[in-house]
Amino acid sequence: MMGWYRKKKLGKYVGIEIRDDGIAVVSIRPRAGHHSLQSADFLQANHAVGYDDIALSNLIKQKGLQHYACNVVLPSSQYQLLLVEAPDVPENEMSEALRWKVKDLVNIAIDDLEVTFFFLPSDGTLSRKKMAYVIAANRQDLKAVVRLIKNADLRLESIDIGELVMRNLAVLIAQPDNAERGIAIVRLLEGQATISVFKQGNLYLSRQFDLSYSAGLLDDLPADALALEVQRSLDYYERQMGQAVPTAVYICGDGLEEQKISDSFQDLLTAQVKYLDAGGVLAADQDGAHQAVDALVCQSCVGAIGASLRRREVSHAAG
Repeated sequence: MMGWYRKKKLGKYVGIEIRDDGIAVVSIRPRAGHHSLQSADFLQANHAVGYDDIALSNLIKQKGLQHYACNVVLPSSQYQLLLVEAPDVPENEMSEALRWKVKDLVNIAIDDLEVTFFFLPSDGTLSRKKMAYVIAANRQDLKAVVRLIKNADLRLESIDIGELVMRNLAVLIAQPDNAERGIAIVRLLEGQATISVFKQGNLYLSRQFDLSYSAGLLDDLPADALALEVQRSLDYYERQMGQAVPTAVYICGDGLEEQKISDSFQDLLTAQVKYLDAGGVLAADQDGAHQAVDALVCQSCVGAIGASLRRREVSHAAG
């Protein structure tokens, strides 16, 4: 489990993703056997002043979310995810050993460097080396997140990263027939995309790449370029990590509608391609609350949706 910040849970949950272009805010209500989406909103960033604490606070009050337990996702520009060989030290010394191991791989002064980690599953490499994913962030950025959430009158439970909150969605949509082969999730943002491959609740592979995509409603997917990068990642997963091709590749992200995923795009990949309905993966309340949430807003809030689903019983990191 991510070790940067934890507090006691409450009965309802808020997921927040801090992005370079704004803040996504989602609230869900846990129910027996499922979760229902209560609200999803995206606050555009004010680039003159950065993140608007007042706008976030006002939204939290408007939605009646004060004092809810909150899980937050860092913007991709504020952390690095590195795969390294794990030092041969006891696990209680692993965080500090990894901190010194990656200090020359990141642009963060050692005194400001915070790390947490989780191990790559043992079958995730053809070698016998024990590998670990290290998440490196600047302590000052983490403190700024704590202040932002405190000022919004929320209870901060964890600070997470985009690759791992996608894992929560992968667990939710996983089916018994893909347990052994896993699934991949591709998330599209303006100018970039991330593909992450999950199997049996574990992150095996995550890769970010540049993509000429403007993320607008009328913007088509750059099918050839996207398929090339996705297939390259799947080939690496199969040949270098010794894994079977995932059962399906789910596509989600900004400005994405199902009709953008053309048959010709699907023909370019070896795996089955599916549209990830970011809001529809959650059950509706009896009053159909989530049906009122715009599907495109849900796509912009997919990271926050994943964050809202975080639970200790399905934790995915150590540190």
